[in-house]
Amino acid sequence: MISDRYSKSPLIEISKSQFSYDGIADASEFILRDFRIFPGEIIFLHGRSGCGKTTFLNLMSGVLRSNLSDSIRSSVRCLGYIMHDSTLLPWLSVTDNVVTEAALRRHAANVNEFEKLCLICGLYKIKDLLPRQLSLGMRQRVELCKALSFNPDLLLLDESFTGIDAITKAKIMSELHRRVEGDGLSIIATAHQIVDVLRIATRIYLVDNGILCKSVAIKVPCSERLAMSVQDLIALPEASMLLEFDSQC
Repeated sequence: MISDRYSKSPLIEISKSQFSYDGIADASEFILRDFRIFPGEIIFLHGRSGCGKTTFLNLMSGVLRSNLSDSIRSSVRCLGYIMHDSTLLPWLSVTDNVVTEAALRRHAANVNEFEKLCLICGLYKIKDLLPRQLSLGMRQRVELCKALSFNPDLLLLDESFTGIDAITKAKIMSELHRRVEGDGLSIIATAHQIVDVLRIATRIYLVDNGILCKSVAIKVPCSERLAMSVQDLIALPEASMLLEFDSQC
């Protein structure tokens, strides 16, 4: 277990970075200050729609090229990014999508691990199916299993729990927590539901109008929160803090 994660060197540490969309009149600027994530940490970005959460993930991943994305790529051995919209190639089967991505990325994927993860996530007999034969929730689970099969150091999740039922979501979160604690996987994520944030986040960055305003650590260990009811999660002090922040944005 990585109980001493904060005594280690950060996986990523950024003192300041700025970004704006070129060619867009009055485009808001994304400003990143004093951001860091440690091995074995789960960070959620929280804020209203349009505040810059997806821009942050796109900058991290290199979807938006910048000096920041180049720096991230040089410090992370393998990065996985599950975008809000599925990136599965529609003309390839589920398994062929994994094999093709491995060839394009020149980074080996563990197909056996992928199939094992599919079973954990409640996906059965889907390896020969095309993406159009899968529901939204199934495609999201396939994307997650595919990303984890590359054994990433850093996993980016953009609203990746939307459309997944509560029972399956609990299994997925338990698997993510196992990898975070056991393998040192780091995760940066967004979620539509506050309960999802409270369930597995190590820390929460509050985002308002392109600015990371504040970092808040959740005191109750994730291992305990995974077993908590929705009512108990909403009763956490951090839940009130998130709701108050939303009302002030």
